Amino acid sequence: ILGHHLKVLGGRAPYAAFEFGKLALAGGASTARAESDRLPSTSLGVTTGVVAGAGPSAKPLGVGFALGFAAALQPMRSDQRLGWSLRWSSLFQYQNILSNATAARISGDVRLYQADVVFRGRFAPTDRSGTYLTAGVGLSLLRSNQPVPPDSQRVWAGAIVTLGVDRYVWSGVLLSLDTRFGLIGNGPTTIATLLTVGYGL
Repeated sequence: ILGHHLKVLGGRAPYAAFEFGKLALAGGASTARAESDRLPSTSLGVTTGVVAGAGPSAKPLGVGFALGFAAALQPMRSDQRLGWSLRWSSLFQYQNILSNATAARISGDVRLYQADVVFRGRFAPTDRSGTYLTAGVGLSLLRSNQPVPPDSQRVWAGAIVTLGVDRYVWSGVLLSLDTRFGLIGNGPTTIATLLTVGYGL
């Protein structure tokens, strides 16, 4: 009888070991897949683009270019279709470069500094494409080197809205193309097309 039990246990042991091995491999593969699906949750980048005055601010601000940097928190996985991003950016804008800015009275150009925080929704048109459409709304602080119409002030705060697209390329490199409009409700208004080249961390 003892020999029979030993024989039975001996026959089951390889099978049990085989099943345990399969579970371990499946768990390892699942963990590896989860790691590979995780996108960089933060990014740092450099921003540049064209900024133009809009509406009543078109002539006072003219058309210029912007240079700055951005940082974003954007926890998301490659298998997600919907996600979010919180992005902070800082821009130095030179408005009397590409066309004359009539507000340039004190000095030869109109220089603006803009800092903003924007909450953006992200949507992937297809699975695992690495491309995300974005739409955002945020708060912005704008400062000028001289008084600017419509109220001839130098410091304003207001809302901005953005539309854009994010694209992951290479290893951790993120390209973001945005069109942004603001300030809304207070101060001069601009429309900008900006490209941010960032690296995910």
